[in-house]
Amino acid sequence: MSIERGFIEVKIEGSVNGRKLTPEDVDIDDIQELLADIETFIYLERTDKKNRELISYRIEDGSAKHKLNLAVTGVILFNGLTKEIENKKSLNFLETKRAEVIERFQRKAKDNSYTITFSNSYNTETKLVITNQTNFVRDVPEFIETEVYLYGEIYEEGGITEPNIHINTEEYGKLTISTTKEQISTDKNILYKIIGVRAFGKQNLSDGKLMDLKLVDFIPYSPSNDEGWLDKAISRASNIWKGVDVDRYMKEIRGEA
Repeated sequence: MSIERGFIEVKIEGSVNGRKLTPEDVDIDDIQELLADIETFIYLERTDKKNRELISYRIEDGSAKHKLNLAVTGVILFNGLTKEIENKKSLNFLETKRAEVIERFQRKAKDNSYTITFSNSYNTETKLVITNQTNFVRDVPEFIETEVYLYGEIYEEGGITEPNIHINTEEYGKLTISTTKEQISTDKNILYKIIGVRAFGKQNLSDGKLMDLKLVDFIPYSPSNDEGWLDKAISRASNIWKGVDVDRYMKEIRGEA
């Protein structure tokens, strides 16, 4: 049974050395990068790439048209994604790898004053146009996923449907950390005790505040042990630097000596 096929076109318009761009001005490295990016944009996962149907390619005049012939299912997906980008004027809804592909085309358009038009055979009315004036980039995330180690006093624990602990830390203040019933259903009493916890969650990039914390495990906390470890570390560092002229050493590192 034959596979229904269609095409995707990436048209790049601009000038080189004061004249109109032609296929003869397109380097093989640029072609290779474009083909890899379009393949990733359509077939996101490695398994998808491995199992995809054949993709053929040709480059045509006007200024430089890159045409990829492929299974119509890929063309339909490409049509849907580019149409959504054009409608939303945003990349925030895209998976990271797909957004990065469009961002690379956006940089190419800005750096070279190109007009890049994406079209396809499935719906000739769907066109995504990127120029040096468009701004198809992702918003900088307000939060990042993070792993934290916290020390403080547990001043509340429990919960019927959503068990959690409340910890008062010196660095972040009072925090709520989600747990499982199994994690806090132990014989050890942690209420009003100073303990350490390891947790995953989100951290605000602007102010450093933590949120959506989930407990991984508890950490034994012993101030006397921590102080002993610090004393040993200072002692080891002191022995290493014994007899070294620190000022001269730093000048040598900077190339000033």
